[in-house]
Amino acid sequence: MHWETPFEFMRMSGQCQDYAIAKFLALRALGFADTQLRLVALRDTRREIDHAVLVVALAGETLLLDNLLDRVVPASRVEDYRAYYSLTEGCWSLYLLNPLMPDLPAEQLASR
Repeated sequence: MHWETPFEFMRMSGQCQDYAIAKFLALRALGFADTQLRLVALRDTRREIDHAVLVVALAGETLLLDNLLDRVVPASRVEDYRAYYSLTEGCWSLYLLNPLMPDLPAEQLASR
């Protein structure tokens, strides 16, 4: 998998991770704090694909910016996504599915 730079993405288009990275960098340039933004690699269980999105904490709400959706939605409204890991500029988090209850959201396993 090749993660494009924002310049490559703007010139050629890209995949979901490229959209998420471009949104992350644009919001950082607009003044959003690193702690408000999280790039999330996940499994879309309905489409049965791996995917990447940007999650934004704003005014006490967690919002999902997803190139597969036509609008920004509260992250709590999306039930078919299971996080593998998430990244910010300064840390990462790894998530683990509960094998006994795979329909529940992933629990954070580790972070740094």
